[in-house]
This record gives sequence, C-alpha cells and structure tokens, in this order.
Amino acid sequence: ADGRALVNGVEAPAGELAERLSALYAGRTDKTIFLEADRALPHGRVVDLMDDVRAAGVVRIGVVTKRGPGPPEPLADREPRNYVSFLSIV
Repeated sequence: ADGRALVNGVEAPAGELAERLSALYAGRTDKTIFLEADRALPHGRVVDLMDDVRAAGVVRIGVVTKRGPGPPEPLADREPRNYVSFLSIV
C-alpha cells in the first residue's frame, strides 16, 4: 500500500484529488462517494483523503469494507453505475 488515490479506477495524482472530485460532482445532486482503503494504510492517510473529499463538496462518504488482507478489488471487475463514484486508496 503506497497511498495512491484512484477515482473510479483512474489515479488522481497527489494534490489533484479535490479538484478532480469538484469537477466530477459539480452537476450532481447526490454528493455521495464510496471509499475503500487498503487496511495496511495508516489511519492518518485515510483521514487526510476524507478531508480532501469533503473540501470538494462531497457530503456523504460511504465506507466499503471487505474481509481479509490486500488492496481493494479493481474497479474494472465491478459493474459501476454512472451515478456512483468510488475512491480507492491503495
């Protein structure tokens, strides 16, 4: 786990997360994102990214969990819906 942030499976370079999310959520009425993080990451890294998410105007953060070690499942292996965004921290 190196703490990289992925928005809907696409890496958001350090310092660009809030800007990218602001653009993504600008026209949305539902300001919800689902967050999943590698359990090996320091708690502080996750909290920092949650702060960035809130700064971007997202008002609800759902936490996705899974049992067992390892990074989050790649977004490509899911069936994303156009109204749902995922923030993965790997």
